[in-house]
Amino acid sequence: MGNYSPVILFIALVFLFFLLGCQTPKPVYSPSVQKNFRSIPDFFSTQWLFPQGEHKDRFLEYLEFFHFPRKKVQARIVTGSWGRVFSLKFTPTEKRGQVFIIHGYMAHLGHHSELTQRLLADQWEVVLIDLPGHGLSDGKRFDIDAFSTYGHVLSSIWLEEESSETPLPRIMIGHSTGASTILEALLSIPEEHHPSGIIFGAPLVEMYQRGFRTTVNHLAWSNQIPLPEIFRNPRFMSSGASCNPEFRTFALLGDPLYAWIYSPGWLHAYDHWIKELLHDLNPRYHGPALVLQGSADTTVDGMRNEPLLKILLPKNEYLVFDGYSHTIFNVAPDRLDRVYERIQTFLPQ
Repeated sequence: MGNYSPVILFIALVFLFFLLGCQTPKPVYSPSVQKNFRSIPDFFSTQWLFPQGEHKDRFLEYLEFFHFPRKKVQARIVTGSWGRVFSLKFTPTEKRGQVFIIHGYMAHLGHHSELTQRLLADQWEVVLIDLPGHGLSDGKRFDIDAFSTYGHVLSSIWLEEESSETPLPRIMIGHSTGASTILEALLSIPEEHHPSGIIFGAPLVEMYQRGFRTTVNHLAWSNQIPLPEIFRNPRFMSSGASCNPEFRTFALLGDPLYAWIYSPGWLHAYDHWIKELLHDLNPRYHGPALVLQGSADTTVDGMRNEPLLKILLPKNEYLVFDGYSHTIFNVAPDRLDRVYERIQTFLPQ
């Protein structure tokens, strides 16, 4: 009987996956919503503007869908070798400074509307960017040739947005791959134009179980792989990725800008980036920095990252939030209160 146990176990697992696949909920948005949103970059130029006519209605629908304010907002595209990159800017009546928010992998700027609204309430102008291959930006979904491309996108927009008026504080906030993007951007931003402060949420430096993940990833070569419907079930997103059931359901079933694609090329690019980073590990930023890390995060390796970040950002304050997952800016509102209190304390008064 013992010789048959693996076979029986395999058959049982296949049957279980089949049953779960049959019960997988369907996306709650219509295909027309997805199509309408993906056409939005066509309405914009390289100058900040608010669209008019039928374009206005579609843009307002997009803002409302992702719970952004519908006033004092403009959008633009930035073009380069990466194609078109989509960006939003929200400007309060009186601003005390400017904050850039850069999202993580397989996410987009629409995932940070709650953080945006809190910053706006505190009179911060907020600029958000969809990285290449994400959200409303061009590029193969969830793929990238090199992490340096992310950095060039951010540095380009950062330098263009610098005002010649009375200088105000400028802050960069990066979640996960957004933090990696900031580390790359700092290489091409002159030190005199560096931000006044940096905030990392669950930064992607060392990935959890990196060796295992990259080894398995090599088996897929460079071909994008459509994911079966079974992976759309929110039960398959671990609590280490998100401890907020409401966000898990939205991300997998309610987000029309999500793509059911696995892109080995992204992990190849990450593997190359982290090896280069560790080979030449030197400070990237000497200003004030705040690192926010969840203890339950199973996407990045917080314990290994802490000493690395002490080198990369020598003046960082490293805070661990007990029981918080990787999507630390998308936890339930009462838990986000704790995170935002530390952000408020850090931001220049």
